[in-house]
Amino acid sequence: MIDLNWLRYRFRWAYVLLLLVVFLHTMYLVLYNNQLIILGIIAVYPGILYISVIRKSELDDKEPRGLIALHIAMGILIIPIAFILEISGLRLLLLGDITPNSSILFIQYIFWFIYSYFIVAICEEGLKLIAFLLLNKIHKENDSPTDSIVYTVAISGGFAIFENYKYARSAASFSLEFGYLTAIVRTFTAIPVHIGLGMIMGYFFSKYLFFDKLGNQNKDKNYYRKLAIIVPIIIHGSYDFLVNILYGNQYYADLIIAVLFSLILNFFAWKYVIKLRKSSYIISSL
Repeated sequence: MIDLNWLRYRFRWAYVLLLLVVFLHTMYLVLYNNQLIILGIIAVYPGILYISVIRKSELDDKEPRGLIALHIAMGILIIPIAFILEISGLRLLLLGDITPNSSILFIQYIFWFIYSYFIVAICEEGLKLIAFLLLNKIHKENDSPTDSIVYTVAISGGFAIFENYKYARSAASFSLEFGYLTAIVRTFTAIPVHIGLGMIMGYFFSKYLFFDKLGNQNKDKNYYRKLAIIVPIIIHGSYDFLVNILYGNQYYADLIIAVLFSLILNFFAWKYVIKLRKSSYIISSL
């Protein structure tokens, strides 16, 4: 069996490695195009800020920065896997003559429904949970109710950060102003949605881990573990479905719905965080 103790006690190296990657990429941008540095900051900083806020919301000992960096890196690493799975699912969907360009509106809705819920949402939220479970087996820092939220948010945040940067760079290939606009819009839409989904996933998984103290004893313990994946999939699929059916045709309505969706999602997600903070305080006082 592989000895993974070095991951348990040397998380600071993950933190240093992440900083080194950021530094090298910054140097590349300096040599290539100084304006892209500003674009990168606009695209990346909001995600880092969201993760920092969640970490600082803990009442007890804060989670190690290196371990959080490791979770952020894992969130970035699962993006290529998600991309491959989503492209494969899209190709299978198109084989069935279900396309977003169909002249029949109902077929368009069917396409976006299947694509949003059964391809994108399942792939992305499923990979986030798998990444969290893998890392959760390696370390022993997940020892209070709010810890699961910090780690799932770090994974979701890593995913959102790289995704935002990717979209911003792609948009900047048309014009730098379009790149800035894309990064700023996603700061108030896609990024907080990913963060909110991470909070909800962490909340239900924490109810599973601390079932004896937090869970409803009339329910099975695995009930909360199932909710940790089912609820984020449903919410993620709903967001993508609403955004996709309006995109291109009703841009401003699409933008308003996306912003409202992220606000409502994070309002309820933060209620879960506050609830777990109180539970964490009660448990630590026992």
